[in-house]
Amino acid sequence: MHLPVDLINFNATVRVLEPLLVADVTTLWVRFLPYGDRLLTQKGESPSPQHYADMTRSVLPPPPLAAFLKNRQLEKRLSVEAFAEKLSCKTDTIKDIYDGKTQAARPKTLAKINKFIEESYAQDSERANSLKDQLVEINNLARRTYGGPFPFHLEALRRLVNQRPRDCVDILVDCADYGSFFHPALHRLIVKMLVDLRKSGRAIRMLVAGPIRPITSAAEFIEMKHEERMADMHFIEYLNRYIEYLRDEKSTDAQPFREWLDEHKADDCREILSWVKCYAQQDQVPSADELCAWMNRASSTVYNPAGTFTASRDDGGPLLALLWSRERYFEEMLLRSGVALKRAGALPPAITFWLSGKRAIYVFNETKLEERGWAFSTLLVAKDERPRKISVLKSVFENHWTQAPEYKFLECAASTAVV
Repeated sequence: MHLPVDLINFNATVRVLEPLLVADVTTLWVRFLPYGDRLLTQKGESPSPQHYADMTRSVLPPPPLAAFLKNRQLEKRLSVEAFAEKLSCKTDTIKDIYDGKTQAARPKTLAKINKFIEESYAQDSERANSLKDQLVEINNLARRTYGGPFPFHLEALRRLVNQRPRDCVDILVDCADYGSFFHPALHRLIVKMLVDLRKSGRAIRMLVAGPIRPITSAAEFIEMKHEERMADMHFIEYLNRYIEYLRDEKSTDAQPFREWLDEHKADDCREILSWVKCYAQQDQVPSADELCAWMNRASSTVYNPAGTFTASRDDGGPLLALLWSRERYFEEMLLRSGVALKRAGALPPAITFWLSGKRAIYVFNETKLEERGWAFSTLLVAKDERPRKISVLKSVFENHWTQAPEYKFLECAASTAVV
């Protein structure tokens, strides 16, 4: 298959990959959601792959289990709270399914939903059995194929890599610390997993595309300025949890981040500044004095129990320096463990993915904000089509890995240890 030279370019990626990958996702939704609340096509249509791609960018359906439950709920005109009470479930459980945080129901919840169906269709046992069969099929499918929205799909990435312990792992992302701000505890587990896998001899390659950035393009806040983020209560919740995690972070055999930060500040931030000059957008590169002031302010804010960041422009630089430092910290950790890491590209990738053997989880980032960051597995694709999809992802990775220059900071800080 001939591939464009620059597949990290958004338009080229959409043109080549969406008809191959997303079409299968939407086909599956149409097939498995006859009782869902949204369909992509009208009955009797024969949509083309481009139709699927266009519709997916404009209308992203909810996960199959969420659509199934919403329809059952609406039939009875129940609120989420009333529906959860009817099922004798926690309201949060149903809300998590509806929001995509939980991709599949647990056995106890599944049994309660089945009981609800039986009671709802007590006079129509054939209909009840049909719906229960659909529920089981959809639930099993969701458990195997949906990674969920960002940052909840980090757990799906961890499972993908752990399930095939002998396969090589290829990772294309836009941040070396993908997900660390939004789910720091789970991200730390993923880093430890990668380090441990390298200890066992497993081959792991990570290609970071695009300039260094404070947060990944999979996040909903990527297009906001500092003042806008700090005015968003959802972002503030993430920020407060992140700072709390850093204050309480426990490191066993790795160099603690606080100690790492102090060492780099003591070095007048020279190493961090060189890294920023090399990989950041040039209009974002601060002077040495500015960066040192930012890092000092970031450290005093994080490690002071009363410290907080504000919407002031004066806090934009310190928060940026903190997130840059955290990414550099994890880069060093991965490099010292033997993970092959490269950085390349002037633009962030429109698609990010984790590829392990004959399976992959991929995320489209260049979509509407409310649709951004959704992760899907190649298990969504028909079995006879999967090799072709995997070969596309492998070609994307190999093309860019070959062209990417060697990492310029292989000499990590001597005191930085493996997780």
